Amino acid sequence: MSFDIIMTLALSQQPTHNGNFLNSQTQKGYDPDIPGYDRYEMRVDHTKSAYTLLVHDARLDDEAEFQCQVGPGKNEKPIRSVARLTVLGK
Repeated sequence: MSFDIIMTLALSQQPTHNGNFLNSQTQKGYDPDIPGYDRYEMRVDHTKSAYTLLVHDARLDDEAEFQCQVGPGKNEKPIRSVARLTVLGK
């Protein structure tokens, strides 16, 4: 049995810069196609100011602390949101 994990950061206003996801191992990227991570997919919904990271077929080695970061615009602070992914299994 496999499970997909979905992590979303939704902002209250339209960001002025791109966002990305990273975890304790590596940055997952600004580009929706994340090289070297076929099971990871980033989606951006500009109409809802939302950044989503999908982890397809989650595995024990996907367990990590993930962070979504959105770069600051002029006179703005960077936005960061952290989520811990725990994978339970045999």
